[in-house]
Amino acid sequence: MRLESEKRLKDVSDLTGIAISSLSRIESNEVQPDASDVNAFCRIFGVAHKWLCTGSGMKYEADGEKPDEGLAGLANELAQALRSAGLADEYILSSDEGREKIISDVKSLIAAYRQIMRRH
Repeated sequence: MRLESEKRLKDVSDLTGIAISSLSRIESNEVQPDASDVNAFCRIFGVAHKWLCTGSGMKYEADGEKPDEGLAGLANELAQALRSAGLADEYILSSDEGREKIISDVKSLIAAYRQIMRRH
């Protein structure tokens, strides 16, 4: 899935919080991913949980089609922008109120992007 989506190990690590060394061991079948890893893979690759765990059923959740690459690209860009702007660190160091503000701002950006995508 990672290669199909043209993501580097570092990209997947950044999106999931799973160490690159652990991802490498999962990919080489040295270890099995735990439930939280599987959930993270389903989320970032847009695949169905059943398909990922068993290889059966529909690969993608939404009518069997691959999720919107534009939105996936935006999520990657947003994650990189947050890291570049130091917002990831700011989030970690923020109070609960500060974290709520950051989450609210990110949700607003995503909502605006979705509206733009619907128009095109």
